[in-house]
Amino acid sequence: MNIGNLIAGTAISFNKKEKMRVKERNRYNT
Repeated sequence: MNIGNLIAGTAISFNKKEKMRVKERNRYNT
C-alpha cells in the first residue's frame, strides 16, 4: 500500500466534500 496515494485520495475526497458544502451554502444564500 502506498501512503502517498492514500493521502492524495483522502485529500481529493475531502476537496469534493468541501465543494459540495460550498454549493449547499451558496444555494441557501441565494
